[in-house]
Amino acid sequence: MRLVRILKREPPLVVAREALWRARRWWNKRRMLGRLERLGRFTFRNVPYYHPNVDAVSEQGREILLAYADEIRAGRFPFLGYGTVDLGREPRWNVDFVSGLDWPQIPLENRQCVRFDGSDVKAPYELSRLQFLPVLGKAHVLTGDDPYRQAAKDLLSHWIQSNPIGVASSRATVACQRDSGPCPTSFLH
Repeated sequence: MRLVRILKREPPLVVAREALWRARRWWNKRRMLGRLERLGRFTFRNVPYYHPNVDAVSEQGREILLAYADEIRAGRFPFLGYGTVDLGREPRWNVDFVSGLDWPQIPLENRQCVRFDGSDVKAPYELSRLQFLPVLGKAHVLTGDDPYRQAAKDLLSHWIQSNPIGVASSRATVACQRDSGPCPTSFLH
């Protein structure tokens, strides 16, 4: 009965496209399964994800990484070509530090990526990508010092508190830029 109602309600072209799509999906699935069966028996091997070789890091690389991590711990963040910007240990995540203008927290459905007031969404967007978290994690692994880990934890906690779900401030920029990969990846490191 449900199928009859759908057929009556939808235009014939839509029904034909849907039927073709379903047939193609079924055919591709069977074809892929057949290919996998023809490959024969295969096994998977366990490859450890991350076992850092701390001894392989050069002294110069170590110094650069730790200097970078110390800057972040002090609240100074390197950006885009603007150099290092002092935003403090609890940065204002929704402020364009170039123009000094604030991107307000509004409901996500009302967000806008372009305002004609001289501010740029790119600055809060880059800050909210949290690309500095892996640097703090690497510094913690290299030294074993807990302050690097604690700084990453504090920054991430502050970011979560400052960016409630469903509200567009600096997170609106992620939706505008359609860049959802780097931020969660930074959380994992």
